[in-house]
Amino acid sequence: LISGLKPTDRFNVLLFSGGSALLAEESLSATREHISRAISFIDGRQGGGGTELLPALRRALALQRARDCSRTLVVATDGYVSVEEEAFDLIRRNLGQANLFAFGIGSGVNRHLIEGMAHVRKGEPFIITNPEEAADKAERFRRLIASPMLTQVKLSVHGFDAYDIEPENIPDVLSDRPVIVFGKWRGVAQGTLTVSGLTGEGRFRQDIAVDAVKPSSANDALRYLWARERIALLADYNL
Repeated sequence: LISGLKPTDRFNVLLFSGGSALLAEESLSATREHISRAISFIDGRQGGGGTELLPALRRALALQRARDCSRTLVVATDGYVSVEEEAFDLIRRNLGQANLFAFGIGSGVNRHLIEGMAHVRKGEPFIITNPEEAADKAERFRRLIASPMLTQVKLSVHGFDAYDIEPENIPDVLSDRPVIVFGKWRGVAQGTLTVSGLTGEGRFRQDIAVDAVKPSSANDALRYLWARERIALLADYNL
């Protein structure tokens, strides 16, 4: 993943097992020198002890972020931990801080953790059970995050009563990942939905007139999609 970064990207590396080690106190530009330094940093350490995921996540999320950038957090682990629900809560509480993608690596990956972390953040889980799969999965991930279109995305509702909206915070818009929000409403469908955020060229805002969109029987499946989304969230928490 690191060797495929563009010169305009910035990155950092945090290695965790029983403790954690950080490449740099702030993100580095993806120059050849810094990439070589990062690969040497990874090659020079050996994992040992427990998999202390929560302290590592907190440390990563606390790092200073560059302003007006799309920030992505990549978690790579076998996932042998017993703190799934605590990890999901931590990610949900910090949804506005970073996109999150989870890589499960090893012959016996904890899929519940990897898929749950990705689901909470609307990211995609990547499961790698043998070395031959790594290059293809890494390339698919690079393509996915290569073109961020909108960051700091917000949805606001005006003029009608909407509730049970998922996700609580909207992840960045990528070229292959649009804004998808599930919710319900009471009363009369009127007013506006406003989507706002930050593009590479400045602020973005779009107002959608709710009463201009007429319900259609062809969209009956939406209620099941909302229910499936809610059930998946509850299942992640074993509820």
